[in-house]
Amino acid sequence: MDPVQRLAPYLLEGETLRWTGRPDPRVTLARADTFLLPLGVIWTALIATVVATGPMRPLPLVVGGVFVLAGFYVLAGRFAVKRRRKLRTAYGVTQRRMLVAGPDDSIVAGDLDSEDVTIIRSRDGRHASVIPESSAAAVRGPATYANTGLDLGGHINRADTAFYDVRDPESMLDAVRTAAATKKS
Repeated sequence: MDPVQRLAPYLLEGETLRWTGRPDPRVTLARADTFLLPLGVIWTALIATVVATGPMRPLPLVVGGVFVLAGFYVLAGRFAVKRRRKLRTAYGVTQRRMLVAGPDDSIVAGDLDSEDVTIIRSRDGRHASVIPESSAAAVRGPATYANTGLDLGGHINRADTAFYDVRDPESMLDAVRTAAATKKS
């Protein structure tokens, strides 16, 4: 569904959408992956070795198998979850708020203040993420699991109004800056 159609029912009286978009599903890695991927390799290898060399009784095999599957999820499965979530998420900026419509038809709205927004650009500059400081993603800091696929619920965090991995971000960034400046005056 079009982002405008997804977000329109949640607009307040007098509010208009100044920008709409989606996260780019082709962007797979997040900053947290510099820690998560090596951890997943070590975890999976260690558990698989313990299971393979341990006693071949049903309980250790089942418990070990669950931990091996968890390791495979950290290494690969979460990327499928993340892609699916991105394909079903819509972002919007109004003159007052940032809106995130999640894949489970949930909506999160956050007020805009220019000093309270962190902008993270990709190395090539083709993508950007906007994270309000009041957002759960900002509160958790650099070790956050937001935008990694590890939040297994499949829904967006009720306090997380961040826009992740927006392609060609200039129009989005202009809308956020304009809305924040308008709100201040």
